[in-house]
Amino acid sequence: MNKVEKGEDRRSRRSQKLLKKGLLELMLEKKFSAISVRDVTERADMNRGTFYLHYADTTALLQSVETDMLAEAQLLIDEHMAEFEAGGSLRPV
Repeated sequence: MNKVEKGEDRRSRRSQKLLKKGLLELMLEKKFSAISVRDVTERADMNRGTFYLHYADTTALLQSVETDMLAEAQLLIDEHMAEFEAGGSLRPV
């Protein structure tokens, strides 16, 4: 992988992170059904074209957020289970 590809990957991850953060912030303020792509991109200070490079719509963005959260939860569970197997006692997660 060359420098340009690495930079694009980093920019892509940063854009996705900002879009997800924007969506989560908006969900604290109003119902998901009332959130538009424009709302998310304005919150993330990005243009709509950038949004559509990564997601088809706000539902796809929400699904990506959910996937990330489930993966993080699974990682925590796996780490906890590894501690349990090594130590023999189950502590609260």
